[in-house]
Amino acid sequence: TLEEVLDWAKSRTELVIEIKGSPLPTPGVEEQIIRQVYQVGMEDRVMLISFFHTCVRKVKEIDPAIKTGILYRGELIDPVAAAQACGADSVRPAFPFLSRDAVQRIHAAGLHAHAWTINDTQTMDEVISLGVDSFATDVPLMARDHLEARGLLVRKA
Repeated sequence: TLEEVLDWAKSRTELVIEIKGSPLPTPGVEEQIIRQVYQVGMEDRVMLISFFHTCVRKVKEIDPAIKTGILYRGELIDPVAAAQACGADSVRPAFPFLSRDAVQRIHAAGLHAHAWTINDTQTMDEVISLGVDSFATDVPLMARDHLEARGLLVRKA
């Protein structure tokens, strides 16, 4: 359950929690997640993300301090405006839809640039060269080894 994951993570790591739904998220899921996050004291160590940008906006309406991000797969006319429309802190497209210019505009707006899902070293190098702040992968050990080999791994003490 989410409660078990939060309890495990609270003294170990930060979390990114994706709000999903099929076809739409359950009404009130934002409040439920935020309540659970506060119950374990992780409100400053989570980011809530979603393809459902209305959920991201709802999270910010409930608690502006919770970090959020918009996910998308496609070419948005203005990713910064999309993020700002719902108060998101992070722009998180699938990697083919991220360019150096987009990353620069995202950063200029004070937002975090993230790409997903990077599962090979060549794509990882391409995405890193764009200036992203972070990326998602399904192969974390390969990513760790590659980042260490390039001297790019940042470890928190």
